[in-house]
Amino acid sequence: MVLQKQGEVLYEGVKKAVEDHVATFVEKIGEGELDVLLDIWDRHRKEMSYIRDILMYLERTHIAENKLPSLFDIGTASFLNVLSTQVDKKVDHIVKAILNYRNQPLGVKQEETRRVLKMLWELKTYGEAVEVPLLRDSVVYFNSQAENMIQRKVSLSDYLDKVGDLWFEESLFVDNYLPSEAKPSYEQTFYGCFVHSRLSFLLGDSLKELLKGGKLEVVAKLFNACSVGPGDADALQTAISNHLRQNGDNTPIATFMKTLKDKAVEVKAQEEKRRKKKLRVRIVCRTMGGTDTELMVYPDNSLLKVATKYLKKTGDTEGDPRKINFLKDRKCFLSETIQGLGVQDGDLFRLSFQ
Repeated sequence: MVLQKQGEVLYEGVKKAVEDHVATFVEKIGEGELDVLLDIWDRHRKEMSYIRDILMYLERTHIAENKLPSLFDIGTASFLNVLSTQVDKKVDHIVKAILNYRNQPLGVKQEETRRVLKMLWELKTYGEAVEVPLLRDSVVYFNSQAENMIQRKVSLSDYLDKVGDLWFEESLFVDNYLPSEAKPSYEQTFYGCFVHSRLSFLLGDSLKELLKGGKLEVVAKLFNACSVGPGDADALQTAISNHLRQNGDNTPIATFMKTLKDKAVEVKAQEEKRRKKKLRVRIVCRTMGGTDTELMVYPDNSLLKVATKYLKKTGDTEGDPRKINFLKDRKCFLSETIQGLGVQDGDLFRLSFQ
């Protein structure tokens, strides 16, 4: 049809067929639970991918030449136009949980949340619904944390260690709940607050003292922190170059930076190993009698073992450890580093560095 100059007819025919097909989803989604919506979206997305592949020649010629929405975009727009109200109602509690995760327990299932946010990303509504308000609130939180440390006059080394620990916790949240495509902007926002906006502190007298003292390991931590934001690494290199020149050090800046980069790689690996090794999970246990206690456990312990240990500790030798309720706590997120706990999808714990 495209070769016979009937591309517009084919395009409009596919568009109407897609819209009519999406209209059949309304009743199913309206009566079903959230998983019904997610399953329908996954199937619809795959179907649109198949249609796009089958009509690839139409995509490359008529659609491209006339700058029309792609077939996949038509499918996305049709789904959102017809089902926007149902989508909003079904996912509202998950969006609110993500936006308030610093103030209250998430209380939502991890895998379900990931699917919802991925769907919103593919529908191109994630930015307005989640990313903008989440990053706005995060900026306020990150800036307050950074200013608090600076006002307490912490050393540059302690500041960088704390920033690293904070990003480790934040990255667990990002990796386990947000779409992978959202991580770069979140990371840029984090380091923008803790590094880019604090360059006058980071590259000031404290850096000079570190360079004078030959404390390359701390400077390497600073290099890693400055490697995220655009221009921060260049600012650090300029500061180091000025210091070398002012102190009569004839070491070529290129040579110094190569040594620093090699050290930074080594330090980064050590820091990641340290944080994972010291990761603990704080679990609040409650027996049938309502008694609470807290246990710090290693990631390779199972919840069943922890429950058994708790029952022995409280003298409840006849209790069934599988009947213990593991209470939801404010913030901790399932990740590969704590999968060994055998937790159920949606369980929440609190991270703690000991």
